[in-house]
Amino acid sequence: MDSLPVELWQTTFELVADEWPFVPRRLDVQCSECSEIGPLGLPNMNGCTRFPARSNEDDSPLTACAVMRLGWVNLTFVCSLWRRIIVDMPVLWTSIACDYLTPHCVHTFLTRSRECPIKLSWTKPQENSKAMTHVKHSAHKRIYELEVSDAVLSRHSGAFISHPLTRLHGLIMHSDRFNPSNVTKLSSLQMKNIRSLVLYAVPDSASWSFFLHSLRRLHVHFRGNKRTDNEVLTQLLESLRPL
Repeated sequence: MDSLPVELWQTTFELVADEWPFVPRRLDVQCSECSEIGPLGLPNMNGCTRFPARSNEDDSPLTACAVMRLGWVNLTFVCSLWRRIIVDMPVLWTSIACDYLTPHCVHTFLTRSRECPIKLSWTKPQENSKAMTHVKHSAHKRIYELEVSDAVLSRHSGAFISHPLTRLHGLIMHSDRFNPSNVTKLSSLQMKNIRSLVLYAVPDSASWSFFLHSLRRLHVHFRGNKRTDNEVLTQLLESLRPL
């Protein structure tokens, strides 16, 4: 294997990373044994296989489900060659998900991504507050896509104001309802070149002017909506006419 060119390994690892993501706290990602449905139509409750040779920080053995959630990071344990190549591939370490990563992982991803643009996801303000504040302080100019909730913006608006996201092009917003008060929170991001917007909220027609100057792509997910779909869709289309 040592004779294969590094470029071939890098291409292979990028493909694996796309198909096998690193989501260590995604409990819905399970091994085949745990995801199996028993004869009564219920999930298998026997517990998944444990791997004593692969342990957590507290020396407890990893389960098969935990290994599945490590995704492409498992490849770094195969051999020193693979680990060296993967660690030296900044593009693999550019997605930092606060809700799923430990503080140590956050710092590791930030360091190994070097100067590459990063995607930052933070929807639970109580998770990794110190680690994520460090990311905003040290890498705010590298954040090109942000997934955030209104709760995070409310609690940490000061940090965003003092460290503007000058390269931010994509925003994913989680909120119960998107209205002018949310726009006030978003103003702390000081977005100037937002191109893509994904809203997990019922939009308010009075709020769109905040994005009209540069928006090119829009996705709206109507969840928790009590009005009819036709009513909401009609209001949305009318509010988007200036686009």
